[in-house]
Amino acid sequence: MLPRPISMISTFIALQMLCIASVADAEHGDKPRPEAWNDLVHGGRFMDRILPAPICRGLETDTWGTAAVKPRDIHNGMEDPQWSYWGGRPIVGPDGKYHLFVARWREDNPRGHGGWPSSEIVHAVSERPTGPFVVRQVIGPGHFPEITRLNNGKYVIYHL
Repeated sequence: MLPRPISMISTFIALQMLCIASVADAEHGDKPRPEAWNDLVHGGRFMDRILPAPICRGLETDTWGTAAVKPRDIHNGMEDPQWSYWGGRPIVGPDGKYHLFVARWREDNPRGHGGWPSSEIVHAVSERPTGPFVVRQVIGPGHFPEITRLNNGKYVIYHL
C-alpha cells in the first residue's frame, strides 16, 4: 500500500496549469506542416507514439454513452455509469500494482460536466497500467490530481 499522500492546494500549480493551457491554445493551426515530416521514419512524429488501448475483455455496445463512444471495452481504464472521471496518471507502487489518483463527480449531477467543482479525489488500483482500476478509497474534495514521489519515498498530491 502506498503511504498516505500529503494533500496540497497550490496557487502556483493552478497558475502553471493556466499558462500551459494558454500555450496549448496558441498553436499555429494556420501554418502548414513541413514537407519533411512526411519523410520521417515511423515513430519520428509524436502522433506515432499514441497507440490504441489494448482490449481487455472485448468491446461492448450495451453500455452508457453516445454512439460515438461505442463499442468500447468497459473493463479498461476506469469506467462506472454513476461517476464521471477526470485526470490522473497511473504510477507503480512498492507493491508492484498500478495506483491512480483521479477526480470524480456524480454522473447525474444536474450541471453535467459542469459539476466538476464538486469533485472528489479517489485512489484506485489495478494490476495493469491500462486497468481496470478499482476505487479503494476516497481521499477528499479536489480536482485534477497529480501525484509525485519525493526523494524521501513519500508521495505528494497536487490538486485544484
